[in-house]
Amino acid sequence: RLKIAERSRVAMIGDTFHTDIAGALNAGCDAIWVAGGIHGEDVGYQPGQPLDPKKVGQLLAVKQSRPTAVIGRLI
Repeated sequence: RLKIAERSRVAMIGDTFHTDIAGALNAGCDAIWVAGGIHGEDVGYQPGQPLDPKKVGQLLAVKQSRPTAVIGRLI
């Protein structure tokens, strides 16, 4: 278990639902999902193009995940 005094000041970033996102949420931290990572193909990620909210929403529903935020890529 993480020993974080102010979890509201922490955001974990990752592209895997069952480890990165679930771990952040279970620790009580914000989770930022990188859609262009390992699930990029699942949501039709194309560099430089906006994410398709419908495809992102569908995948989040299938994965039963609720990240705080979604980004296409990390730099």
